[in-house]
Amino acid sequence: MIVKPEAYLSLSRDIEKLPVFYEPWYLDIISQGNDWFVIVVLGKDNSVNGLWPIIKYKKWGITFAMNPLLMPYSGPILFPYSNIIKPQKKDSFNKNVISDLIDQLPAGITPLKVKCNPKINSWLPFYWKGFTQTTKYTYQLDVKNKETLEEGYTSKLRNSLKNPSVKFVESENAEIAFDLIRNILDKKTGKQQINKKLFLSLDAKLDKNKGRKMFFAQRSSGEDIATAYLILSHKTAYLMFVGSKGLTKEEGGVTRQLIHHAILNMPDYIEIFDFEGSMIEKVEYIFRSFGGNRTAYHEVSRVKGKWLQFLLLFK
Repeated sequence: MIVKPEAYLSLSRDIEKLPVFYEPWYLDIISQGNDWFVIVVLGKDNSVNGLWPIIKYKKWGITFAMNPLLMPYSGPILFPYSNIIKPQKKDSFNKNVISDLIDQLPAGITPLKVKCNPKINSWLPFYWKGFTQTTKYTYQLDVKNKETLEEGYTSKLRNSLKNPSVKFVESENAEIAFDLIRNILDKKTGKQQINKKLFLSLDAKLDKNKGRKMFFAQRSSGEDIATAYLILSHKTAYLMFVGSKGLTKEEGGVTRQLIHHAILNMPDYIEIFDFEGSMIEKVEYIFRSFGGNRTAYHEVSRVKGKWLQFLLLFK
């Protein structure tokens, strides 16, 4: 069934361990006034077996759906029964629920492109429904035992942590964080990729829910030159953004040092530090140096009409 925001607000209250990116308030903020709804598959006992939030965008008269910048993973999320133990039964459950979700997608939404969360370990149901796929990667680091973390670091990373030239602090200044983050994003693309009002609005709600952390690297003068912005959801911390500005050659290792500081200062309930992926070679090298598990996730898309592929790529 297709559930509108008001009904989803009520439905979501009964779902345990719903990731923050699937919370109604999160979808409200990042949709920026665009229509959104949630496709839901219920089990025989009326419990939620799976759901898929969809944010509808319009451009050039075309209605399409894709991941917003502030939503690292979307696509289906599944809630298998606790008594499903055998792999074959799990695969059957996943296949049936994902297929049901896909079948309920409104026909008018094309193109569609989403990054599935890493727990969707097979894209076969999408393939059978005419989707294409790109495998992407993130790194997930077990941070339960912080005392032994550095054993998994590369020697180069460990050396870069010695004698930092800056100090590291936790702060609440979202505006400075935004400026540092935007500086990096704008350099990558040549155009503004993130809206300040949206970022600050989301940050305020995350702060109210104690769902984010911001760390900064500061020079002795007190100037903030780098930031690490993390969103916390249940037992996982997501490294959403790293930003910097005006780093000198001597400060080249600041980003690594800042991420290390962030990891060490995660709340005790956090077990997994998700680097939230990067397919950029130089960035991937840095994330890999922390010794996390390389974890695949699927970006799936469906485009009807070759000329619409241009819109998907352009967007």
